[in-house]
Amino acid sequence: MRVAVIGAGIAGITTAYELAHDGHEVIVIERNDAVAAEASFAHAGLISPALLAWPGRPSRSRGWAATRPGSTDGLRWRTRWHAAEWQWLRQWKRSQASRAAVAHHSLLQLGELGRERHQALSREHQLSHERSQGVLVLRRQAGDSEARWALLESLRQAGIRVEALDPLQCRHIEPGLNTETPLAGGLYLPDSGVGNCREFAHQLRLVCQREGGVRFHFQTEVTGLQPGTPGPTLKLSPTRDTGEAARGRGRSGAEQLAFLPTQADPLPAELTVDAVLLCTGAQALPPIALAGLKLPLLPVWGLGVTFRLRDDLQEQALRSAVIEADTGLTLSRLGQRLRICGGWELGGSGAVADAAYDPLYAALDRWFPLAAQRAGAQLWRGARPMLPDGLPVIGPAAAPGVWLQLGHGGLGWTQACAAARLLADQLAGRACAIDPAPFSAHRWSTA
Repeated sequence: MRVAVIGAGIAGITTAYELAHDGHEVIVIERNDAVAAEASFAHAGLISPALLAWPGRPSRSRGWAATRPGSTDGLRWRTRWHAAEWQWLRQWKRSQASRAAVAHHSLLQLGELGRERHQALSREHQLSHERSQGVLVLRRQAGDSEARWALLESLRQAGIRVEALDPLQCRHIEPGLNTETPLAGGLYLPDSGVGNCREFAHQLRLVCQREGGVRFHFQTEVTGLQPGTPGPTLKLSPTRDTGEAARGRGRSGAEQLAFLPTQADPLPAELTVDAVLLCTGAQALPPIALAGLKLPLLPVWGLGVTFRLRDDLQEQALRSAVIEADTGLTLSRLGQRLRICGGWELGGSGAVADAAYDPLYAALDRWFPLAAQRAGAQLWRGARPMLPDGLPVIGPAAAPGVWLQLGHGGLGWTQACAAARLLADQLAGRACAIDPAPFSAHRWSTA
């Protein structure tokens, strides 16, 4: 089959790889000038099936506002909400009240398969992206996030390794933790870890081109999508404005030469293919609407700051990843850098003031105050597309020839490799490693 993949984030790249591996002719269309340029650019890098059952989410206690001053775990309150955002919040509340155990089980299955597939691809193609093992969830005081803490501990029943630690044991795993910060204990997830998503995406893109013959077309926008016979037709045009996308790039210096795009031959204004796969992120709604589809998919924005570690204080730096239970902030180690991410803001697209990043700097002061260089820190704001029930959509749309890989939320990196394989198997009509039904788009057809 001749297949067009729309979007070259981590979802699009892994999907292109799996389709090419199955023998399809794959064309990837991306509106930016490189892969992994938006939501996949500078997130925390967590690969943790356990945390799929414990994501940051709107607070119930204060109308989806932050749970306390300085917290980044709840949604950032804005004075004006659009109708779609209010509807999303109402649907989220209903789904949380009725969310079945099967949903948690399905996410855990998807996450475990994603972790295994990620490891297999890394071994098979000798992908040498930055990685570290283990995730430590910390409580500054007893009683913080009690319900979610109990949820993590309960994952032992699902076969997930979760170790309860006292403060001394926490400091043994992360000896660089600031001794002046109160610490009540932690939970350790030894099978979780951190991986550089952007680096992996660039390396897998080269594999796709070299071994799978995948063609990449950058700075190309989908302006029309018409399902039909013999297959869907796409209307394409050069990207008019990458300003919004560029905001996700942060404020770092020059790109590495190896990360710059290799432009394929220009595509025609109209392209007919056998199947179209929508792997877009926050820009998913326009092509979804063009295909006549309706999904309550909205961006949930998060923030990140990336610091260079000091060469003379490596022993006082983070080894892998730490999550604050009360704020939801994540501190992760990526080679010689330390990244702090967090925040949940539903909808909107405007830039934020520098003061919005203050809670992230405060987390560095709490846990690793001497480890990083403050000068030259990279600020990032990225949109994580999410559906109200927290599950992605992986499978066929109602429109013929249109397939969806959308809505992975804040842990799309954990799910990406599994979701790509799940979609490729459905497209080929093969049996899937896990049941795809919970991720069907049809669950929203009557919502």
